[in-house]
Amino acid sequence: MSKPLKVIVLSPPIDKSGGIGTLFRYARENFTSHVNVEFIDTRGYSSNPWSSLLTLLRALLLVTWRRLTGNVDVIHLNLGRKGAAIRKLLLTSWCSYVLHVPCVLQLHSSSFDSFADSLKPRARKLLVHTMNRAARILVLGDVWRDYLISIGCKPEKVQVFVMGVPDLSSNRPVEPVNNLVKDPFYYILFAGEMSERKGLPYLIESLALPGTDNVRLIVAGAGDITHWKGFSQAAGVSDRITFIGLVDPSLIHVLMGLVNGMILPSRAEGLPVSVLEALSSGAVAICTTAGSLSEFISDGIDSIILASPSPHDIAAGLRRAISSESTSLEAQAKNLWVANFDASRTTLNLQNLWQESSQL
Repeated sequence: MSKPLKVIVLSPPIDKSGGIGTLFRYARENFTSHVNVEFIDTRGYSSNPWSSLLTLLRALLLVTWRRLTGNVDVIHLNLGRKGAAIRKLLLTSWCSYVLHVPCVLQLHSSSFDSFADSLKPRARKLLVHTMNRAARILVLGDVWRDYLISIGCKPEKVQVFVMGVPDLSSNRPVEPVNNLVKDPFYYILFAGEMSERKGLPYLIESLALPGTDNVRLIVAGAGDITHWKGFSQAAGVSDRITFIGLVDPSLIHVLMGLVNGMILPSRAEGLPVSVLEALSSGAVAICTTAGSLSEFISDGIDSIILASPSPHDIAAGLRRAISSESTSLEAQAKNLWVANFDASRTTLNLQNLWQESSQL
């Protein structure tokens, strides 16, 4: 029997790193005995930059030791933007030039393009040169692949690859809960960072528009609850919104089984995990096509697509969701999840990609 492939994932703590952390937690549940995956923190939990630097140095020392002792075959790095991108590219240079270990870069930031475009030509050239040292550069869709190639990344290295989520439909009753108890309201869940980029202010304002009176919104995620409660009061809809903040993922999964829809009116995304979870759970996905979503979802077939993150268009999408045949949307959404976003399958694909990269 062959020895397991030894993989190191260099990333911020996966329990504190947003969508990509969630996806790796799901992947961790599906790794087979053919791989031995070690997660090494590159950022730490502190906001202090000196503390972050010490964590980065520790990661460098650990990776170097693993290389010297023959305990690493492939290194996987999650590439963000700004400081996160600089940290990962320093690590990529060290691992490829000094340690001679194949590296896989995974781009997940929703604004990596604006970060790269803001760099001076020489700095951007250095960025691209370092990225090209990787064995593979993984992106979330053709829009990101085309962008990286346009700035000079080698086409043969850039590959569209998505990670998946588990089957969450077991949390959903056969009959919608509000049907069983004769509840007239339409419940939607917003699960994500409470921010303008995610469209939360426009979502709140949309609830004041005609045709959304029976909508009840649950907001879960990181952010200033006091601020957003004040914002909803100013919009005159505070009695229809419940803010629960950052909660355990297991509670989010329970809520997915109880609500009618999940909504994400973002203006910028990579490939949002909450939409993938909606496809899996049976809740109607109501979202924009920010990032790579437009390459996967279809309006009125497996989801309700918002024309824009404006309050008017969000309200129009909510009215459509309320009047739609949710059973048909649910069935097609589940087919889409099985074909593209089933964590058990995407994790095997990731393992195969690591195996191939180890030979490069």
